[in-house]
Amino acid sequence: MRNGKLILFIAALLTLSLIGPVSTTMAANDQIVIGWQQDTITLDPGRAYEMYTNLIIAALYDPLVKFGDSIDVPKPYLITDYSVSDSKVYTFNLKPGIKFSTGNPLTAADVKWTFERLKHLKSNASFLAKNIENIKAVDARTVVVTLADPDAAFLSKIATSSFGILDSKRVRANGGQADTSAAETDKAQTWLDTNSVGCGPYVLEKFSRDREIILVRNKTYHGPKPAAEKIVLRHIPDLSAQMLMVKKGDIDIAFNLGPEQVKLLKKDKQIKILPSAGLSMTFLLMNQNPEVGGPFANPHVREAVKYAVDYKGLQMLAGDGSVTPLSVIQVGFLGALPPRDPDFTNLDKAKELLAKGGFPGGFKGTISAITYNFEGVDWVMVAEKIKNDLGKIGIELTVKPQDFSVGLNDYRTGKWSFAVSGWGPDYPDVNNQLAFLPGNSVGLRAQWNADSRPDLTALGEKAMVETDNVKRSAYIENIQRLMDKDSPFLNLIQHPKQLVVRSNIDGAKWHEAYKLKLEKLVKK
Repeated sequence: MRNGKLILFIAALLTLSLIGPVSTTMAANDQIVIGWQQDTITLDPGRAYEMYTNLIIAALYDPLVKFGDSIDVPKPYLITDYSVSDSKVYTFNLKPGIKFSTGNPLTAADVKWTFERLKHLKSNASFLAKNIENIKAVDARTVVVTLADPDAAFLSKIATSSFGILDSKRVRANGGQADTSAAETDKAQTWLDTNSVGCGPYVLEKFSRDREIILVRNKTYHGPKPAAEKIVLRHIPDLSAQMLMVKKGDIDIAFNLGPEQVKLLKKDKQIKILPSAGLSMTFLLMNQNPEVGGPFANPHVREAVKYAVDYKGLQMLAGDGSVTPLSVIQVGFLGALPPRDPDFTNLDKAKELLAKGGFPGGFKGTISAITYNFEGVDWVMVAEKIKNDLGKIGIELTVKPQDFSVGLNDYRTGKWSFAVSGWGPDYPDVNNQLAFLPGNSVGLRAQWNADSRPDLTALGEKAMVETDNVKRSAYIENIQRLMDKDSPFLNLIQHPKQLVVRSNIDGAKWHEAYKLKLEKLVKK
């Protein structure tokens, strides 16, 4: 163990030498530096859909409603109040006097334009607005949104960063479109990657992909003045380097440390470790299309995989507090069933199922994994672990590491045969997880079509529109049981979250919707 720690420390020193020196201005109390593994592709709120990018967008663009410290019910933020009629019609009344960072006033027309643009862009985030049937700006401060169907999660959806309100005048002047042609005609993304036009606590100063993002205080912000004048987020993909830099004080917050790095910092009096429960999960995808998934499209093979995986070993890899949900519904959500027993593994059962599926001697295949540390756990390392587990029942796998953008594209276009991937809720409501059902956005990434499982499709449709949580919980429970019997997705780990901060940093608290509320951070 000591040799392992020494190797980890030396690796950190080598990586740190490649990152280069840190500016001395980072010691100022009005500047907070965060080390993270950047996953940002764009800062356009209507297009961004990466897990941690909403940390940035939530600081630049305020939504109509926002979650407080908890994620139960979002509260009015840019509005004074709202009302609901017929379970489908929402009337929002805007607060007076709010201005965008551009100086332009916030109006109902901006809200209408933002919502319509998100829906019509047909981006990865557009499904959040799919159920919106009509939006009317009744007057300068009143917006009426009509849904096609009741949706118990609607307020949770519009509390996300995807619904951050844009200064429509400024975005339109730089290529923005919100009508039904927006998917083809909107040209604002490039401009929004270098300019922010929201009414959040910060504005964008710099976005350098895979290097650095800098935010500065919004002088027109309508809420309490953020303590830090500047937030610097440095791309530090090597977790050992993050660990060493927070230890030395070169960064104030290490965002992505895993269990091994956290252990090395526990006795450091200059460091605070802030644990919390998380909703992020790492899962296996098995493509349902035989032409893509090969043997993994066979239901007996999928069940064999479920019995062959070493869940206890995976939980050790993820660290204290990790569990394995029974399906894609994480522990903590409405209707979630108890997690899988870590001792569920049964190799004899797995071999029987493999033979039943027509592969008594096993087979050869590939497991894809993006080169990425997710909640401190390397996906490629997880793929190696799965390779070892399945090798015990005769499935010989070759691990195929992929760059982030290449792997993400393969995942989203349904090209993966068998792969390790991860997920964090787009909005903190159990309905978010229904994206994994057949015919829905994530289900289709495994080429799991709606007509392949009409029982699950029907249950998902009922859960989406049910506003009675007792009934909705029953639907969710049934969905989990059916997906545990057969599904192209096998949940491996529900990750705990551990933020590591310098002892002079206050206000750092993991938030499932916004990751960190940057405006709350204080450097003493």
